Amino acid sequence: MRLITKAVLVVWFSAGAAWAQQGNPSPSSVEPNTAPSTAGALSSSGDVADGSGPSQGSTAADTNALASIENKFENSDLTGKLTIIDEAAGNPSVKMGPLYKAAVDYLVANLVLLRTDTDAQQMGAKAAHLIGTTAYKPGAESVWQLFQLSSTDSVRLAATNALAIVAKGDSDVINKMNHWLAGQNLLHITGMSVDSLVVDGCVQALAALEDPSSFAVLFSTMEAGYGDPTTNDARNALKLLKGDRGRQLLQVVETNRYRDRPAALEMAMSDKSLSTQEKGPIATAALKGALEAIDLDQGSTGYVTTLRFDAVRALATLQWTPAAPVVLANFNRAASEYANQRLSADKLVQSADALAAMATHEAAIRLSLYLGLINSQTAKGLTFNDSVTLAIVKDLDRIGDGVAYDNLYAIRYLDYPDSIKTAAREAVRNLAVR
Repeated sequence: MRLITKAVLVVWFSAGAAWAQQGNPSPSSVEPNTAPSTAGALSSSGDVADGSGPSQGSTAADTNALASIENKFENSDLTGKLTIIDEAAGNPSVKMGPLYKAAVDYLVANLVLLRTDTDAQQMGAKAAHLIGTTAYKPGAESVWQLFQLSSTDSVRLAATNALAIVAKGDSDVINKMNHWLAGQNLLHITGMSVDSLVVDGCVQALAALEDPSSFAVLFSTMEAGYGDPTTNDARNALKLLKGDRGRQLLQVVETNRYRDRPAALEMAMSDKSLSTQEKGPIATAALKGALEAIDLDQGSTGYVTTLRFDAVRALATLQWTPAAPVVLANFNRAASEYANQRLSADKLVQSADALAAMATHEAAIRLSLYLGLINSQTAKGLTFNDSVTLAIVKDLDRIGDGVAYDNLYAIRYLDYPDSIKTAAREAVRNLAVR
């Protein structure tokens, strides 16, 4: 996974050599509030893998070196602290993770300094970067706080790069990252300004962490309209996440904003790795959610309409019979909307076809009743859409339930086009031999 390495992240490397040589004091040489003491952290041993202290083969000299650096760091002004961090980075033989965390904690405790002083910002970016490169996992929460509190791209991008490594398996920090990204998505889709570079950094970090809990928010990011590289990075991130893909897509269809749901349904239906048993509940949830939105008077949006009829077509294709009750509810609503000229004939036909695909006795009763209504109107000299009538006849023929016999048989005595009468006669013959 590509992590952001923009020029804003390497400013401290070019400045590193100069830190130890500067003779003039920094404008920040007057010491602000100090962070909580790190004596325990710097003198304690830890795992080699996370750089939390001396390695198993460390000597007493290494432990003493850490204690000495701790004292020097706490008693130095900002210029001195910068120099200490730079020197520590050049001494990989001693695990310096606690020192880098102490530098981050110092900046978190001195927010004004972090947001206004360029030397402090350099130290923040440098320390976050080093927490990542040393894989110092105990520093994850501190780096997250640095990310939240800083307003400087170089610091925040260094933080996301570090979190991509040290937040692995840390559900608390990952949840905070998910929540932050969800907030940025909401701001963006409502027209507010966001820092797209930092958003993309967070997307890439979540991709590297591969945590299943990030699926819904990354899907929302993909659909939020950021444009590339963020949209493409979010799409690629989804492919990397672990977990049950069917359940993840179901979660998006059930809980994400309606603008996300049609794409989630499409992804599910086109995923060859998902079975009908996995796709069926997703399409059912999509249709149910769309109907609920209409009940709440939220159905006028294009997203809801798209979701509704994408789900109708999907359920017809899948012939997912557990969805029969919600498909019946959809047809009832579609028939009412069509009667009130709020739905097109083709959408009504799609709804009828989906109901017929359920192949239940209840579906046959409902479609037969609807055909009876059409027959009644036709008998009174009123006209009805021929394409709808023909579709209903064919749907009843497909179900093959005798409950429709009388209404199908009556068509031969009414003023219908030959195509409808022929289809009705065929349906009656088929019923007779079943």
